[in-house]
Amino acid sequence: MSARIVVPDLGESVVEATVGEWLKKEGDAVQAGESLVSLETDKVDLDVAATQSGVLGKIERQTGEDVQIGDLLVVIEGADGQAAEAAPATSASDNGKVAASAPAAESKPESSDAESRATPVAKRMAADQGVDIGEIAGAGPGGRVTKADVESY
Repeated sequence: MSARIVVPDLGESVVEATVGEWLKKEGDAVQAGESLVSLETDKVDLDVAATQSGVLGKIERQTGEDVQIGDLLVVIEGADGQAAEAAPATSASDNGKVAASAPAAESKPESSDAESRATPVAKRMAADQGVDIGEIAGAGPGGRVTKADVESY
C-alpha cells in the first residue's frame, strides 16, 4: 500500500507555505514518523513526517516552491503499490513554531545541540549571514532558535 503525503493543516489563517529542505531523496527508504521535508511560513515552520514505512517515490514539489494545504508533496511506495487515502502529516500548533518529532530528531544527526534546536529557516538564515547558530539564544519553545531570534541577533 502507498501513502500520499500532502501539505497538512498549517494552523489558523495559514493557507500557504514554501517547501524548505527535503531531508530525504527519491528512492530513499523511510520509516513511519521520520521527517521528510520542512515547510516554512511567516507564522509556522514544521517538518512533515512519513505516515508509513516504505520507499520515497517521486517528489512532486521542489525546494522553494509555494504549496497550499492538501497539495501532494510525495508518495511513499509500500509493498503492493496501491495508493492510500491522503493522511495528514505532522500538523502545526496554533501558537507558532513546531518542533520535529523525536524519531525525526534521531534520524538526522546534528553537529551541535544548539543547531538541533533551531528551525530550518533559522539555520538557513544564520548560514547566509555567516553566523554560528550555536551563539544565538533561542526564545522559542524549549529554547528553540527561531527566525526572529536570528533577525534580532
